[in-house]
Amino acid sequence: MITLTMKVSQFDYEKGEIEHGWELITNELMNLQNLYAKAIEGNPALLKMDSLDFKGNFFSESDAEKRYQYLTALRQKASSYVEVQKKKCRKTGKRLSITR
Repeated sequence: MITLTMKVSQFDYEKGEIEHGWELITNELMNLQNLYAKAIEGNPALLKMDSLDFKGNFFSESDAEKRYQYLTALRQKASSYVEVQKKKCRKTGKRLSITR
């Protein structure tokens, strides 16, 4: 009888540990989802483009070549944005700070 009580107690303890672990994982996943949503909304705004355009041309696109071409165009746009910001910083003598 004592063995059965010990096994049930151990089972309850381990079950509680597992549930606690899942709560931590769920909270971390929710935080990552929030961070992801902010990045999806904020990063295209940095380049002054619509986030729906980004979602449509990248996430919804099933053709890998079109997606790659879109990413290449985004890289070029981001590169020119950084170049303009660097030129502004040289003129004003400030450090480069990319803000939204």
